[in-house]
Amino acid sequence: MRDIVQNPNEAWRNFTKQASISACKLRRDDLKRIYRLINEKQTEVGNNIVSKFFQTTEETPEQFQERCTNVKNAFITTVSITGENGNVVTGHGDSFFDSPLLPERISSILYDTSFSPNAQLKFTPNDRASILLDFSRPPLLNLGTLPSAPTPNNSNWFISAENESWCTSLSARLDEFFTQRLTRLNWLHQSAVYDALLFVMGFPLSLWGSYRLSKIIDWSGLPSALSTAIYVYAFLLLLNVFRVLFSYTRWVFPKVELESEQSPVMLHRTIWSAIMFSVFGSAVWDGIKALL
Repeated sequence: MRDIVQNPNEAWRNFTKQASISACKLRRDDLKRIYRLINEKQTEVGNNIVSKFFQTTEETPEQFQERCTNVKNAFITTVSITGENGNVVTGHGDSFFDSPLLPERISSILYDTSFSPNAQLKFTPNDRASILLDFSRPPLLNLGTLPSAPTPNNSNWFISAENESWCTSLSARLDEFFTQRLTRLNWLHQSAVYDALLFVMGFPLSLWGSYRLSKIIDWSGLPSALSTAIYVYAFLLLLNVFRVLFSYTRWVFPKVELESEQSPVMLHRTIWSAIMFSVFGSAVWDGIKALL
């Protein structure tokens, strides 16, 4: 009986994992840590490939060593940094983050392990990874989109590998890295958060604001029909003010934040705190007076 020849493709496997990055806060040094973390695995792939090379009869030992060195050097992580003005700077090595050519205000950073081998060797590694950090903020006064929608942010990391241990170890490292830098603001950028806050805070605060205007409206001596219309208009106006404050809060506390000395966020957080303190302080004080 003839032996059955096994198809070698049946032994092929691939492991893929992609995850969005939750709300977190990063420092400038963290950008280098991410690079070292991912580039270490990139170097491992290059060394593994070179270890399978052998010297051909047409090569001298020097030529063989040069070929191995060129392949090893090609396995380096590429970083593309995009500024808020749209300019993109691309480079290699963790020292790249100290370059004076980098934009002062960064919009996004892309780490990619497949770009350099593909560009230099015309080869796409089976074990590859990429990380996108999206530091963009929603518009300061975002009235063009539904507030119930989640905050648009493309931050994520992606791993594709035929080596399960390579995929598992890198994903575990990335999980641990971003978990240690999580903030408590992920809920703010989820969908339907505005709807919940509208019922819990928006409607009560708008009613309270209309009540505060009652003295002015009643003092004016306007006809009841007109004063009622003004009450309704004031209530609707205050609901829109609440929507603006919600959009402003998302801008002040972005989903993925990069600490920067050039960022005006600290000034806006002071302004935001003053607004929240004055509004809620007045509402609570009126509530206490009404109970007493």
